[in-house]
Amino acid sequence: MGTVGPLMFGHETGSTGLGGRVTNGPGSVRLALKLVALIERRKWERVIYLVRHGKAGSRSEGSDDRLRPLSAKGRRQAEVLAGWLTPRDGAPVLSSPYIRCVETVEQVAARHGRTVDTSDVLAEGGPVEPLLQLLAEVPDGSVLCTHGDMLELAVEHLVAGGTHVQGASSFEKGVVWALTRTGSDVTQAHAIPPVKPADTAATDTDPDDGDLIHVSAP
Repeated sequence: MGTVGPLMFGHETGSTGLGGRVTNGPGSVRLALKLVALIERRKWERVIYLVRHGKAGSRSEGSDDRLRPLSAKGRRQAEVLAGWLTPRDGAPVLSSPYIRCVETVEQVAARHGRTVDTSDVLAEGGPVEPLLQLLAEVPDGSVLCTHGDMLELAVEHLVAGGTHVQGASSFEKGVVWALTRTGSDVTQAHAIPPVKPADTAATDTDPDDGDLIHVSAP
């Protein structure tokens, strides 16, 4: 696992696909088909993926929160994510150094013969400008995993700068934001809600993991 900061990468092309277990039922089938259509439609578009980490249980006072891992449900979310999220050839899988973020995209990287590189730019509680710079510089098809506060701040600033959000916004744990770029500018954004594993969809009772969440001023 390496460490990177905001820097300029080269651009590569590749492909992406969909797999993994999803909840049974008509609604889940429709969601899976929508995901297939979305991935196929964006296969050759200039898209990067910004992920919020999966479920990780509750914070414990006095412990090092950077070391808090995914919960059992979070690990299953990561398994499902690895079934459909595919970085393009040559594109990095980047993560906040926090263990719950690394674990969220570890299987995505491993499935395609890669390792996860960490960057403090994706850690919670930081300034949003370096993250926006990173989003402008990473190659097409890159996967980046961050926290709830950073995801909300990034989307808020992108929208203020003219990015068009397609469909409903979501910032729940495990959500993937597909960001389409023209040049270095993110012009479109689409939130892909997490597909719940079949054995957790009916009884999803994990406590909130206490991520910092940015709340806009009224």
